[in-house]
Amino acid sequence: LHNYHEIEGCIEVKSGIYLGGDPASIKHMISCGVADPKQFKWIMNRVTWLPGQLEKEIKEKKWLNIEASCNIILNRGELEEGMSESPILHANEHEAMWDNIVQEFNQIEPH
Repeated sequence: LHNYHEIEGCIEVKSGIYLGGDPASIKHMISCGVADPKQFKWIMNRVTWLPGQLEKEIKEKKWLNIEASCNIILNRGELEEGMSESPILHANEHEAMWDNIVQEFNQIEPH
């Protein structure tokens, strides 16, 4: 995920948020300084649902469905000691990411 509409082959999934694109185009834009590698969210692994399963889980309130801003999608929050500056979110950084989301939406106080 990223916010660079100029990347060849990317698909807009939300206003200002794009999925994928040509890896050579991404590499070229980063190496030329046109794109900031910190503005990319690299997604590893995936989850799949059977047809209708996700919709059923949403109706059962197993998922919180909210309007996410570009800031929420691409911002990892403040880096804490030991956190990587890499655009890949590591397991030990999930808590900081979720605290940032909660604070942004003011739904509950983070612990």
